[in-house]
Amino acid sequence: MTRARVAWTLCALDVVVIMVVQMATPNTELFAVALFVLGVASYTGIGAVLVDRVPANPVGPLLSIIGTLVVATVTLTQYAAVGARQTPQWPAVESIRVLSDAFFIIPVVLAVVGVPLVFPDGRLPSRRYRWVVAAVVVGLTSWLLGATVGLDLGPVVLVTLPVSMIGGAVAIVGRFRSGDPLLRAQVKWLAAIVVVAAISVLAGLLAVEALPVLGSAFTIVGVLALALMPLAIGVAILRYRLYEIDRIVSRTISYGAVTAILAVVFVATIIAVQAALSHVTSGQTIPVAVSTLVVFALFQPIRRRVQRLVDRRFDRARYDGERTALAFAERLRNEVDIATVNEELDRTVRDVLRPSAVMLWLRNSDPAPQSWMKRGTDG
Repeated sequence: MTRARVAWTLCALDVVVIMVVQMATPNTELFAVALFVLGVASYTGIGAVLVDRVPANPVGPLLSIIGTLVVATVTLTQYAAVGARQTPQWPAVESIRVLSDAFFIIPVVLAVVGVPLVFPDGRLPSRRYRWVVAAVVVGLTSWLLGATVGLDLGPVVLVTLPVSMIGGAVAIVGRFRSGDPLLRAQVKWLAAIVVVAAISVLAGLLAVEALPVLGSAFTIVGVLALALMPLAIGVAILRYRLYEIDRIVSRTISYGAVTAILAVVFVATIIAVQAALSHVTSGQTIPVAVSTLVVFALFQPIRRRVQRLVDRRFDRARYDGERTALAFAERLRNEVDIATVNEELDRTVRDVLRPSAVMLWLRNSDPAPQSWMKRGTDG
């Protein structure tokens, strides 16, 4: 059996096991089941795809291992929880509970340290990062020995694991700073999903006490981002629509900013209108209606302005291309000379797309089309 078949078989087995375990657990919500299945399918599925398409890259097997360890940890945890309530208890419940408590940290460390160290080409950035790998091995070994055998190795864990996490972050930053445009685009995919997950989880923790609903929403977004992180990794390594990341980041930031601005405007308008009309009405209907109309009227102008500002910083290539195309249209508005049109089109295409050759087909009054071609000089 080839490595790809093993990876796909493992993916199918993991998905089935996690579904059975979650559905068999009492009082489990359907959303939690779907979230676990999505995360496991994402890691093991993308891992299998990478094993199949780029077998020499260890990122694929690493993702499959992470997903499988999550399934094993959840299965052991649920076995210990359910078995402890049975009469008589299921065999080895206490030992399995200890083992599950020890295992849960392994897939987390592999995801936040192991993947960044070898992403995207499957190699360490340099020989110096072998010390980070050694710190991961020592830290996880110390954690397992402390959790299962009872050895007091807490200080070792508190030193090695944070150092290894810092090393993984430094590896990603170093690749981005020293890499070519291709490598930078690959790193952007991973960085974008990690930033979304970190911000969402942090916002959820901060807001959960004051605004439980909002805190839960942020937490769900963060967990979904972590579950979908392999998709970003797969896009980056397989280079499918690789350079769309700038547009995705730009649109995400712009719509987030627009939503925040309009929320502030909506609340402020309600307060202002309610204060102004308090002597007329004591209800909320008129202030809410006025606020809705104001937000509706401001949406497009604010979106266009914010989009231009964000594109100028995060999607510069598309921003410059749109400006060049608009300038080209403006120059040709009153132009009738075909030679001038050809030259302007040639210059515009070169500025925006940087092609190796430019070809323009023109149809005269003759039935047969005539062609005009100009070779590029930009390699």
